Amino acid sequence: MEKNGDRRGRRIFFIFLWIYLLVALGILSAGGYYYQGQVQKQRLLMEQQLSGVADIKVKDILRWKRERFGEANVLFNHLTFSKLVRRYFENPRDTGLQKELWSWLHQIRIGQDFEALFLMDADGRVRISVPEQSKTACPTLQEKVSEAIKTHREIWVDFHRDGPDQPPVLGVVLPIRDMEGSGRVLGVLVMRIDPQAGFYPLLQRWPIRSRTYETQLVRREGNEVVFLNDLRFQKNAALNLRLPLDRKEIPAVQAVLGREGIFEGKAIRGVPVLTALRTVPDTPWHIVVKLDLEELYEPLRERLRLTLVFIGLLLFALGAGLGLTWRHLRSVYYRERWQTAEALRRQEQQLSLMAEHFPGLIAHIDRDLRYLSVNSHYEKVFGKIEGGWIGRTVPQALGEEGYARVAPLIQRALAGEQITFENTVRTADGGVFHGLFTFIPDRNPEGEVVGYYLFGTDITDRKRAEDELKRMNRLFGALSQVNQVVVRARSHRDLFPQVCRVLVEFGDFKLAWIGWIVPQENRLEISSWAGQGGGFLEGLEIPCQDPQGRFGPLIPAINSGRTFISADFRNTVFEEAAREVGFRAMAAMPLKRGGEVVGLLVIHEENHDFFRLKETDLLEEVAGDISFALDHLAEEEARRRMGEELRRSEERYRTILEEIDEGYYETDLRGNYTFVNQSEARGKKYSKEELIGMNYRVYTPKEKWEDVRRAFNQVYTTGQPIKWLPVTNICKDGEIRWFEEFVSCLRDKTGRVVGFRGISRDVTERKRAEEKVKETLEQLQNALDATIQVMSAAVEARDPYTAGHQRRTTTLALALGREMGLPEEKLEGLRLAAAIHDIGKLSVPAEILSKPTTLTNIEFALIKTHPQNGYDILKNVSSPWPLAEIVLQHHERLNGSGYPQGLQGEAILPEARILAVADVVEAIASHRPYRPALGIEQALEEIEKQKGILFDAQVVEACLKLFREQGFRFE
Repeated sequence: MEKNGDRRGRRIFFIFLWIYLLVALGILSAGGYYYQGQVQKQRLLMEQQLSGVADIKVKDILRWKRERFGEANVLFNHLTFSKLVRRYFENPRDTGLQKELWSWLHQIRIGQDFEALFLMDADGRVRISVPEQSKTACPTLQEKVSEAIKTHREIWVDFHRDGPDQPPVLGVVLPIRDMEGSGRVLGVLVMRIDPQAGFYPLLQRWPIRSRTYETQLVRREGNEVVFLNDLRFQKNAALNLRLPLDRKEIPAVQAVLGREGIFEGKAIRGVPVLTALRTVPDTPWHIVVKLDLEELYEPLRERLRLTLVFIGLLLFALGAGLGLTWRHLRSVYYRERWQTAEALRRQEQQLSLMAEHFPGLIAHIDRDLRYLSVNSHYEKVFGKIEGGWIGRTVPQALGEEGYARVAPLIQRALAGEQITFENTVRTADGGVFHGLFTFIPDRNPEGEVVGYYLFGTDITDRKRAEDELKRMNRLFGALSQVNQVVVRARSHRDLFPQVCRVLVEFGDFKLAWIGWIVPQENRLEISSWAGQGGGFLEGLEIPCQDPQGRFGPLIPAINSGRTFISADFRNTVFEEAAREVGFRAMAAMPLKRGGEVVGLLVIHEENHDFFRLKETDLLEEVAGDISFALDHLAEEEARRRMGEELRRSEERYRTILEEIDEGYYETDLRGNYTFVNQSEARGKKYSKEELIGMNYRVYTPKEKWEDVRRAFNQVYTTGQPIKWLPVTNICKDGEIRWFEEFVSCLRDKTGRVVGFRGISRDVTERKRAEEKVKETLEQLQNALDATIQVMSAAVEARDPYTAGHQRRTTTLALALGREMGLPEEKLEGLRLAAAIHDIGKLSVPAEILSKPTTLTNIEFALIKTHPQNGYDILKNVSSPWPLAEIVLQHHERLNGSGYPQGLQGEAILPEARILAVADVVEAIASHRPYRPALGIEQALEEIEKQKGILFDAQVVEACLKLFREQGFRFE
């Protein structure tokens, strides 16, 4: 026995040894695999981080450069700045201009962190520098001046040093063009940028703390890579550090050779690095974002050391544990039985705890139907009883009725069958518990059934959802059937009984009825009903007023036009019927016709909480369908009556048409006559029989065919009639006659357009009379124009210095009127008034009008009388336009400062406001005896400055648009 024990002990020892070796090997392998995975993960994470930082740096650089170029572009096309520079170069001793320019440049320098700005003329001389004590533009920047002047475009000056000891700088050379003149280059603005101020800090910002992170900006020059910023480990490297392109292990070399993405190489100081390479678009620059590999893997090496220590401790603990296990192996046998018993006890405790806190019902019952145990949820549902549940029987707990329902199932469980079923029981608080119950037989070690276990799960929510689904299916079925009834019904007498029947049959309601309001008697009459217990409705008088509330929700539903629900029938006419029939809730829904309440749909239901939101919405949809049917039936009845009335009126209509003096006709869609009255035939000198079937092209001049077709097509497409369309017809004898026609669509009974109908009246004599009147008016107009021209010539003959003023003012005034959308008749009046607006100067001595010096107060007072003099000359001239008033008001101003009346705002005629602006613009832009022409731009500046003060804002805007956008010029 001892030998067998030793042999068995050695076998166990070797088994433990092999287990130890295998576990150790597995731990070491897993640790190595895990470390390699962490290395790859750390490498990938850092590559993503470097790539992200590189992309951000590229965007930052581009944004920084755009901001500097953007400021330059603003000045490049800035009219005011160009004018200011031109005026300063023309007057270099003007200290005011110099200070204003210096202020401009100072604001630009502060806004964009420029180191210095130099304003240079076209010869390259520095005229202004900001700050004033700054040195002159560097030679490199000055070299670009001639290029900028020659090309007329901005020049970007890349990184450079002015000398070995000078710091790196950048710059922008901006040509300044003469925006008002020939467009020549007046000079240049040199903007010098110190990258130390904002650009280098932008490059070196890093989102996390790092010992070796660095951003390098490089460019290629020939066969060398040039570093454009100082390095973290090498100061003063910007523009000084250069490397040959054959050192391809250097990331900067790879960058200028066009490589982008992740690259692992060596830093200049020889240490391995991981880098992200990017090219900066639209620049010769390349970005290198780098990190030493030593720093990258430093966290992993620390983690590796900790892991190795942990694995060593783990292996030591494992070995110690196996040794102890082997040494105490024999003692384990003696403890197994005790441990097994203890485990069974704990398992029993756990099962008991699980059963106690199980959210369903659990009970253990023996063959005598006595409770052996119940969980807390069982007591929560059925309540705690005096003496507890243990020892009570199932019949005592369920009662005779409840036990009778489950007794057969209990017997089957005691016979060894597992049973699952649904049951509804009353809870201790009087509620309802819907449960899914399972009976599982309890067997002893010999397999005999000694009782059963009861498990119950609460399915109340599921049952409630099923009931809800059943209710909705009932309502949807009823709604579908009601829709079919609505479609088939021909009157409300057919509709109401069928709706009530469908609601009871398919909706499974106790009772449904419809009441109809009798307006003359102010009561609700029972029209139809279906279901149980509806007999009480027979003879029920329901008034439309119910101050005592005896009729429940009926009267509120009628008065408000909304659905009302009630589950309380006490002291109402429905109390006895509700008790006898068993309905516990009712809903009253208004029925409408033409938007007015004309009746009620009333439904009685045995479930007191049936009428919830969803159910009520569906029932209101039923009421809405019935209301729609009532509207439709009313419309059908109205159409039937209308059709009958139309038939009778058609007969009267035909009789009247034959007797009226105007022509009447009907055509098909192709324009062929289908009916004409006697007057229509007489007007075209055809018989009625000859016109029937004749197309409009036969009696219409060929050049008018398209006009007639277009007019009739408009009537067809829009459905709107054309009132008194002028047409020309050729009579049977060849005479040309003129008619006016009222044309509309001809429709059939379905409303489809089948042709056209029209009323025509002969206007030939009126047309001929109008032609004679038109000829007379043209003669009068020509005479008036000639008179106006004579008056205008007389004025300009006395004032040769203003010769052409009225003509040019007229041209501008008409252009302003058209731009502002004046109708043609007002434009004609404006033209005539503008042509003679200075006619009053006939009363002013010629020597004053042509005086080459400044007028005296008396002379100017005489000049200011010319609007009144012009008015006096024209006031008795008969004209359809207010010529005299326009001439009188053309020197009035919006703020009342004008003359001769001092009118303000809307008191001034619109034509006079237009003429005032045209007069001022022409006067300022043209030569005068006392001064030379000031130019159109000064004239526009003057009216723009006085917009809304002296001159109408709308007229000024139109004038500015004409000259500055549309290119208007005086001839």
